[in-house]
Amino acid sequence: MTFARFALTMLLTVPAFAGIAGRWDVTSTTADGEKIKTLLVVAETAGKMEVNLSIGDQKLPVSNVAFADDQLSFRLMWGETGVNLKAKLDGDKLAGNWVADTGDTGPISAVRIAEAAAAGANAFYTGKWKLTAERPDRDPIKVDLELKEEAGKWSGSLVTPDGMQVPATVAMDSGNLTITIDAGNAVYTLKLAKDGEGMKGTAAGPDGAIPLTAAR
Repeated sequence: MTFARFALTMLLTVPAFAGIAGRWDVTSTTADGEKIKTLLVVAETAGKMEVNLSIGDQKLPVSNVAFADDQLSFRLMWGETGVNLKAKLDGDKLAGNWVADTGDTGPISAVRIAEAAAAGANAFYTGKWKLTAERPDRDPIKVDLELKEEAGKWSGSLVTPDGMQVPATVAMDSGNLTITIDAGNAVYTLKLAKDGEGMKGTAAGPDGAIPLTAAR
């Protein structure tokens, strides 16, 4: 990795930096016009601020941190080359420049990542659910469902009252869940969407569709 690839940003912190606590999506532009994406995480633990600044899997330390009049400045060392960075805090944005000891310079900017986005836009749906499928003139079918999401990929499984675990194929489209269960002799499709603190939809199989609800 060349020095230019490290033209990064943001930041260490002390309690005075509380206004920039959170996660930031940082973009640095090198002297060659290349845009480098950086993740900045600022958190407070036991009254102390903790910072994780990274490019991919590589974490980079900062020093000489100062914060005044909503302007953050600090210095980075990359090999034998020092880089000074300054960025102005403006609500959920940071903007400024980096200047290397070599004379190279370029802009930096950052946008705060909303907590919902940080947890994943689909965080509401992940975890364990209790499903109830209402059958006309018969007792309802009750099973447990567990949904997982990692890097945009969904997975799930159902657990029947007798403890049998059944794998399921899960798809998410704009808040609409489709869960497919292949039972060997039949395929069942569950469709669910958010409804208050739970979910509501249908369970469809060879005999048709029936109402389906999900609760924590």
